[in-house]
Amino acid sequence: MPTSISVSAGFFKRDSFQVWNPGTLTFGPRTITGRKKRIDAFVSLWHRSSRREHIYVLPEEDVSGILALRSTTGIIYLISGTQEADSWQGDDNRYEYLLRGHKVTSPSGGAAEHYPVRVAGSGDDLGPVVLGPAVVGYADTELRSTSEPREQLQIAEAEYFLAYTGNWQVQDADFIKLDGAWHRIMELNFDSGYYYARAKQDAPRFQTVEFKLPSTTPGVFDPRTGKLTAGTEMTRQVSVLIKDQTRLGQLAQHQISERLELYIYQAHIGFMPRLGHGVLLDNVRYTVDEVGEVTNEKQWRVVVTR
Repeated sequence: MPTSISVSAGFFKRDSFQVWNPGTLTFGPRTITGRKKRIDAFVSLWHRSSRREHIYVLPEEDVSGILALRSTTGIIYLISGTQEADSWQGDDNRYEYLLRGHKVTSPSGGAAEHYPVRVAGSGDDLGPVVLGPAVVGYADTELRSTSEPREQLQIAEAEYFLAYTGNWQVQDADFIKLDGAWHRIMELNFDSGYYYARAKQDAPRFQTVEFKLPSTTPGVFDPRTGKLTAGTEMTRQVSVLIKDQTRLGQLAQHQISERLELYIYQAHIGFMPRLGHGVLLDNVRYTVDEVGEVTNEKQWRVVVTR
């Protein structure tokens, strides 16, 4: 079968790639030479065939520790953490190494910031969460689904798959900011050498409440007064997400009741919320009436009323 000389020549064509340095947040001066090749279109997620390319490099190239590359055309690639040796004849000779590249070009990808969400306390007193400091890297998004919150038909909540550079130590409830949009991490995954996350487009909105826990000191009975003196309540600050807040009662002379639905990441609280616990928000005291577990998001669902 006749073969095009240009196709044959293109097989050996090499491009220069600048290696990203997460310490200086710049590309270069380190470079590698490689050959790009599109991957097959038959992949699990619909858009990955248009975002992925293989980059072949010679064995003498140092490909250790590469997180991202920028080609001479300006295209930036996330580089898979796994590399494969390519032997054309199926023998043991390693002619090339294969790097998997994932484009992080606009509008779905680019430079991004990872904001860790951590607690500083220990034991049952973890304290409120602290956001940041930001760590710069690269990420790419793919729209996963949209949902319409209850009674808000004109608002759509978007969920995304995110691929990101391996210099981030991402955990559930962390945030990634890409092109001005915030994404809250819901689930983590590592596949084919890439770091992935399922995320919801949502800005940081943690609020700090005070849980009032029963005292561990036994009550003391005073026989002279006939009264039982209880120990002092223990206070624990906890960061929560408030989903719903409702109020019943309209007239001033009527008693008004309030109901709040709180979501608490299990990693952000050092104890299990229980019925009857007091919760102080904006100097207003509520009582825990419902406690449930949201297993897919590793959260406690707590309903408080007053």
